[in-house]
Amino acid sequence: MGPEDMTRDDGVKVKGMDEAMMAKVCNDFYQISRFAKKCGFDGVMLHGGHGFLLQQFISPWTNHRTDQYGGSMANRSRFPKMILEACRKGIGEDGILELRFSAEDGVPGGMTIDDTVEFCKEIDGMADILHISNGLKWLGNQTKTFSSFLEPHGLNVEYAAKIKAAVKKSYVATIGGFNGPELAEKVIAEGKADFVEFGRQCFADPNMPNKHLMARKIVFAAVCAASTVIQDFANIQLIFHWIRKLALKRLPKYTRRCRWGSVLLTPKAASGFILILCRRHSQHIKSW
Repeated sequence: MGPEDMTRDDGVKVKGMDEAMMAKVCNDFYQISRFAKKCGFDGVMLHGGHGFLLQQFISPWTNHRTDQYGGSMANRSRFPKMILEACRKGIGEDGILELRFSAEDGVPGGMTIDDTVEFCKEIDGMADILHISNGLKWLGNQTKTFSSFLEPHGLNVEYAAKIKAAVKKSYVATIGGFNGPELAEKVIAEGKADFVEFGRQCFADPNMPNKHLMARKIVFAAVCAASTVIQDFANIQLIFHWIRKLALKRLPKYTRRCRWGSVLLTPKAASGFILILCRRHSQHIKSW
């Protein structure tokens, strides 16, 4: 289901949502938010980005409706607002409600940062946190959904800064291409975001925040976006060769190989760490 009837490129038929379907979806979000509160969680994150349902309603590329759920931004944001209200009802006024959303679709005719800024102004205060990511998941690095070592660090920072300048009530977070606290602190100090979120970094090393708190330098020989390497290079064996060569040169005693051919390294000294990630994140990560 989606904003309108359509047939996807893979032949799957999408049913345009009517109000009964919208009510069902809103109730589902209410129930899961309520369950989260009952289970003792402090809040919930609603993933509305990466081409998922909420983004489909906001994007002019996927929403061509002519009723009260299409056209103007006030109309296009109507259903996303309903979902936010349902989540708020479930998690409670004292719970944290975070919305993850893409800055842009990254395709011709798609949602732009101007659309997203306008949308965020519509929902300002409905979500406690506006978490700014980017793109469409099914297009991956083509729309900068995943950070890559071919992209600059903090690739979503400027998008977050534009949204932060436009909203008055919600906090703004950004994510993507942060390997440690140095850039994060700079972004916050410059007022471009209220805070920075880490994801894959903590899959790579769950103790990464604690190590930084202990002032132990962490050196990433290959960034946490290693799972996107396949999308960046046609011949991944060349990269694995480089990784193995580097690892064997720097730390032959502590080298380990996983079944994908990439290499993980142990601490090289008490003052620092080298970590090379394999594909599929923590699935093949070994702790020492």
